[in-house]
Formats: sequence, structure tokens, C-alpha cells
Amino acid sequence: MFVWTDVIVERCKELNAQGLSFQAVADQIGNGVTRNMVIGKLRRVGVPKVERKKPEPAEIEARSKPRTRDRVVIVKAKGAPVPPSPIPAAPTIAGEPVSILDLKNHHCRAVLDQRGTDPHQLAMYCGAPKTVGSSYCAPHTRLFTQPPKEANGQARNVTE
Repeated sequence: MFVWTDVIVERCKELNAQGLSFQAVADQIGNGVTRNMVIGKLRRVGVPKVERKKPEPAEIEARSKPRTRDRVVIVKAKGAPVPPSPIPAAPTIAGEPVSILDLKNHHCRAVLDQRGTDPHQLAMYCGAPKTVGSSYCAPHTRLFTQPPKEANGQARNVTE
């Protein structure tokens, strides 16, 4: 826990009077002091707000212009264009649909477009075993995730 000593408070006041930003004051003091700690302390001890230099309109305009970057252009060899990945067909699931009340940690979390036969008409979940690192079974993982994009923005043709 940081303790504000009289010496540190005076140093904050001096740096603030010089026109340094609160972040710069915090950086000068160090010891884990943050910008918000400096603002709060200076307000509590009654230091008036210092008028900061307003940027000139030319500076504002220069900051608002988008920065240009060197871009890497990837040129494909001439040939047949790569067709987009087909939309996957509805997955065939090897599990029995389960309601939210019967859902366990190992069940697939994909919500099915059907209602149970119970009187409360709870939504039904896939219920097949999940794959490691996913909330879904293998068919639903393939259905719900998009293939990674290439540098040119087109989807890669991923076959398993």
C-alpha cells in the first residue's frame, strides 16, 4: 500500500504546476503511483486545476489524419481461383437431445430447434460429448466456427 508523505505531495504539486500531465507526474514519482492516484490526491489537497496548453488547430488536424502504413501485398500465381468453402450440411449427431435440467458438463451446448415433451417446453440441447477445448461436439464446432482467413481476406479452404 502506498503512503502519501508530505514530500511526495509537494513534489506532485510542483510537477503539476510545471504543466506536466497527471500521467507524467505519476511516472516521475514511481512506486506504483497511478494517474488516478495523482488526480485524486491533488483534488483532495485542494490544488486548483492547471490550464493546460490547448493544441493548435494544425496539431489537431495532423493527429486526426489516418496514418499510412507500408502494406504487404500477396500476389497469387495465375490459375483457377479458389472457390469459397461450401456451407456445411446439417451435422449428424450421435447424441440424444437433453433439456437444460439434464445438461451435464460433458454435453454439447448447441441449442436445437426443437422443444422437449415436458410441460414447461424447455429448449433442448445437443447432448453429444463435447470436444476438448470447446463447448460443442465436433460436428457443431465445425458448423459454428469460421475457417481462418487468408491475407487477402478470403476464407481458406480447410478440409479435414
